[in-house]
Order: sequence, then C-alpha cells, then structure tokens
Amino acid sequence: MAMIWYPDLDRPRLRPIEAIPIEHEGETLIGLHDPSGLAKSGLAVSPPMFFALTLMNGLTSIDQITAAFKQQFDVELPEGTLREFVLQLDEGCLLESMHFRQHREERLAAYRALPARPMTHGGRGYPTDPEEFTEAFNSHFTAEGGPGSPPEPESGPEIRALIAPHIDFERGAINYGWAYQALGSGATPETAVILGTSHQPCRHPLTLTRLGFETPLGTLEPETGFIEALAERLDYDPFEDELIHVMEHSVEFQAVALRHLFPDASEMRIVPILCGSLADDPTEDGVARGDRFERAIGALIETIASWDRRVCVIAGADLAHVGPQFGDEQPVSEEQMAEVASLDREALNLAAAGDAEGFLESFAPTHNARRVCSVACMYTALRCLPSLEVERGRVLHYAQSVHPSQLLAVTHASVAFP
Repeated sequence: MAMIWYPDLDRPRLRPIEAIPIEHEGETLIGLHDPSGLAKSGLAVSPPMFFALTLMNGLTSIDQITAAFKQQFDVELPEGTLREFVLQLDEGCLLESMHFRQHREERLAAYRALPARPMTHGGRGYPTDPEEFTEAFNSHFTAEGGPGSPPEPESGPEIRALIAPHIDFERGAINYGWAYQALGSGATPETAVILGTSHQPCRHPLTLTRLGFETPLGTLEPETGFIEALAERLDYDPFEDELIHVMEHSVEFQAVALRHLFPDASEMRIVPILCGSLADDPTEDGVARGDRFERAIGALIETIASWDRRVCVIAGADLAHVGPQFGDEQPVSEEQMAEVASLDREALNLAAAGDAEGFLESFAPTHNARRVCSVACMYTALRCLPSLEVERGRVLHYAQSVHPSQLLAVTHASVAFP
C-alpha cells in the first residue's frame, strides 16, 4: 500500500532510535534499531543518508535538509529521493508522525486486551520451561560468591524493601542470589511494588500498567486496587507510555524471580512501575529532582501508607556503566574500576543507612559520570522507606561485571531492608 505524505512529514522528526554500524558486502552501513519494539521494520542506511537523518529533528524542512546535504557532500540530493526516503522511514514507523501515532494506538489497544504481559525476554534472558527455569534460578544461590544455598522460608526477617539487579541473570547471578535469598527467607509479600528502571524515554516520572506478568511458573496478578488508587493521586495519565513495559526487562526479571520464590502464593499481587527521569527536563543529568517527580513520589508514598495490605518495595536497579561501549574513550582499567567501586560503595552505604537525600547528593559532584542508570529507581525506593516503617538496611553484596574485551563494565549490588 502506498504511503501518504502527511503535513508533519514536511519537517520530519526521527523517533528515539539506536544507530549501529554494520558491515554488508564490504560496505559500512548504519543500522537503525528501535529499542522500544514499536517500529514495524528496521533499516540500514549509508553514512551520507545517516547525515540527513541527523537533521530530522521536527524543525528542519525538506528543503533545508537537501541544502545542508549539498553543503556537506557537494552532491545534490534530489528532493524526490529525500521524500521517498522519508516515506520509507515513516512506513517503518521510525518517525514521529500521524502514521506512527495510529500504529502506536493500535499496539496499545492490543496490549491492553491481553490477559497478562507476555514473557518478552523468556527464552533469551531465562528458560521458559518451568523445570529448566527453576534449576537455572536456583544456581544463582550456589554460584561462586553467592549466599551458598536457596532460601529457607520463614527462616529470616521479613524484607520490606529490596534493591536487586536488573542486569541479565548470567552476569548478575551473584546479586540475584543474595537479594532473593534474603527476600525468600522472610514472609511472603502481599503487595510487591516493583520499581523498574525505564531504559526508554518516559514522558512522566512513573509509568504504570494494569496487566499482570507471565512467568515460567504462572502469572503474577496485578494489585488492581493499589494501581488505580495511585493513578488517581497522580496529576498526569500514568498509562500514557504503558507500551514501554512491553520491551523493558527491569520489572520482568524481578517478576520471574518473585514467582520462583513464592510459587504457591496465590494472594500475592504486584504493582509494576517504570521510573523515568528525576528531572523535569529529561535531557538533564538526572541527579536533581524536579517538581513533577516530587509530586509523583508523594502520590506513591501516600498510596503505600494508606494501603491495607503489607507492601514490599523492590527496586530493579543496576549501578555504573563504563567503557567505550557507553561512551568512554579508553578501555576499562583496574584503576577506573577501583574508583567506580569507591563511588558505588559510598552511594550504597548511604542507601543502606536509609539516607535518600545523601544517596542522591552523592552523584552531584560528578554529575553521574559513571552513568548509574537507576538513580531515580533507587531514590524512589529509599523515599518509600518511612511509609514501610523501615529506617535502614544492609548491603548484602557488591559486584562488577567486566567484559573480557574491556569495552564495557556494569556494576550491581543487593541491599535488603528488613
């Protein structure tokens, strides 16, 4: 079907897309990937056409793009060729346009009609077969450096809040083991508020979904009353970006871990929340909270305080992201990782002390130069501690996952608040 040229294509605007260099038949191309999963198709473009893409900001017209292309490469880019390229981008839903908005609404309606959110990362991030999954997750408890054994139910204190990793299970095995051994040794949570880290741009501080989550061991049902009560307290539509939940793994990994720990807990319910930026302007470095976030977190705290079932808050949170893959110029070094560890441990100790403001302020001197992706997620959990009647916790374990290539390293930890 031929695509229609809508007026908003006169000044095309590229959606948040990842650009990945690829080699094809001896030629270097730029692959366009939509991490949200909303695009109908990907696309590979030449470096000159990628230059044209960088100008598609919603402000620059077709004529201005062709003129800039001519100035950059001293070659004419026919307007017809550019228009065909823009239509191709729009057909793949890579542009912010009327066509994409219609496509998104269709996807949103289909998602909301599902009985539960599917296991998006099942089969890749973890086994979907119940027995294989159980065996795989139990191995985290006995991994080298882990707690040593699976949890014994009711053998430890009830955990009211938990910081667990959201890195893949393979690299994060030790801290998944420590975090969920502590949680599984206490009483079964009644309402688990899962604070995930949104790796996609969110228009709002907290993004909700009304769906439960499928896991290899059955569906975790949503705590509908809590979700609606929180939504009513928020001064925006918290379901506007609900589709971000589809591809995001940070809540999903906590959900499958919870169901593994408490397979017979038919009364346990979850509140899936994705945390966006602390700042009113998401382009800021994200360590200074804005008024919108303050109002949102206030609504969450009020909802927890007024809820008549015992609440456990779980933050799916990773720490530093360093190395050339994340924008650093030099490969990861022992000296760099020692410095990262020092900064990480300072922040973790403040978190374990229940000092939410101190935790947040610890990132200010460096403007979060080590790229801790879960500042908002962890800070939200810490702010909720008083409503959970918790003052402090303890750091269970800290780990650094350094790739053998030295091109990237991710750090993560487990912190329990009884």
